[in-house]
Amino acid sequence: MSRSHVHGLRRTCASVAWVICAALVGCVPTTSDPLPEDSKGEPQGFVIDFNYSYEEMSELNVEQFCKDNAPHLLPYAEVISHVAGQRRVSARAILAMMEQQSQAVSNPAFSVSEPLGDLSQESGLREQLDDVSVRIRKSADSNGLHVDVDAPDGGILTVISAQELRELGDVYQTLFPGVVAKKSVVSEALASSIPMQFPWPVNESWHFGGAHADDGSGFPLSSLDFSKNWESWGDPITSNVVASAGGKVKKHSSCFVEVIHSGSWSTGYYHLGSIAVQDGQTVKANDKIGKYANNKAQALCDGGSSTGPHVHWTLYSSGVETSLSGVILSGWTIHPGTSNYDENCSRMYLIKNGTKKCTSATVLNSGIPAPPGGDQCPNDPNKTQPGTCGCGKLEPFDVANFKDAQQYSCSDWQGYNCTRAQEDYGYTAAQEAQILAKCSLSCGVCPN
Repeated sequence: MSRSHVHGLRRTCASVAWVICAALVGCVPTTSDPLPEDSKGEPQGFVIDFNYSYEEMSELNVEQFCKDNAPHLLPYAEVISHVAGQRRVSARAILAMMEQQSQAVSNPAFSVSEPLGDLSQESGLREQLDDVSVRIRKSADSNGLHVDVDAPDGGILTVISAQELRELGDVYQTLFPGVVAKKSVVSEALASSIPMQFPWPVNESWHFGGAHADDGSGFPLSSLDFSKNWESWGDPITSNVVASAGGKVKKHSSCFVEVIHSGSWSTGYYHLGSIAVQDGQTVKANDKIGKYANNKAQALCDGGSSTGPHVHWTLYSSGVETSLSGVILSGWTIHPGTSNYDENCSRMYLIKNGTKKCTSATVLNSGIPAPPGGDQCPNDPNKTQPGTCGCGKLEPFDVANFKDAQQYSCSDWQGYNCTRAQEDYGYTAAQEAQILAKCSLSCGVCPN
């Protein structure tokens, strides 16, 4: 896409953007009043979602976008993708800001040292992207990072001016016409109740460190470091990192993978070496993702810090880091402590059936435990107590051992619309009926 073409689109955007957006539901008006006759189709109240939503992760592949629209950005595609995933800021918004500030999408001769121009005082593409993304994330208010470009809140204005936001709205719609700004919220209680296992193979024992924020400072305490033997750089890595639960892979970079699960939550795996999954691939709990890197350069392929080989595991809810307090992995309940890397065992520990584990101890991964005895509706989010289901029906007695035609359990189906299993996931009508019969409560419907 040439620079003149982009600028031509930008000039015509003012006259056609509202028509395009209305047809594709690509912009969100702040009022339900009809457009005034003299508005000439000007966009009103376009919302840019600066959050890196799961929908965007599934829809946008930065490398492919660069191949199709800006081949000169291909050498920087992984950095853009990695920063977006690490800082939880929309890759679309980053690309739009780069285009607005330096014509990075449309002009092969853009300034690599200042792709975000005066938005950052740093020098260098990665440095500017990281700086601005961190400040955008910190600017989030009660509405998250859904920013109305015509009525921005005070937080985002510390990063980008109101005038630049209005201009950014035009650029954004030019690059990504018809994109909907969606907002979804999931409670920590829901995320913590979804069955998960440790991110290493079942029946292996690994070490864990103190809970910490995703970047090692501040809150929430959303991350844990795990290692088989706390190896040193250069040591051979013999064990695999695996998925904590089933879902779809988002490969942010050569050292950072995320698995998007049901119920608006996901898990991140950082400091990886040989990644064994592809972007968009579906995995089950305990499926191999790769290995953590045994050299520092690979472990930090796009920044950060690490004192030795390990996997940095993070829990996200609706795309942002969420507290590990009360989260259960392989039956072990996490007590994350009160500060980053807290090693005081009275505050930071794992506990299971009365057994307590302190930081640096080894923990056996026994996998996702079977439902508690007597609980006939373990997957029903509306149950009031074990054995009492929200819709007044009990699950089949053998639901805990059920495996469908593709070897998924009812826990894997939790939160999915299982009446679309045939259409969306390739099951036959008979297989879909079997899933509904066994996993109806997981699928959000009452059993017959």
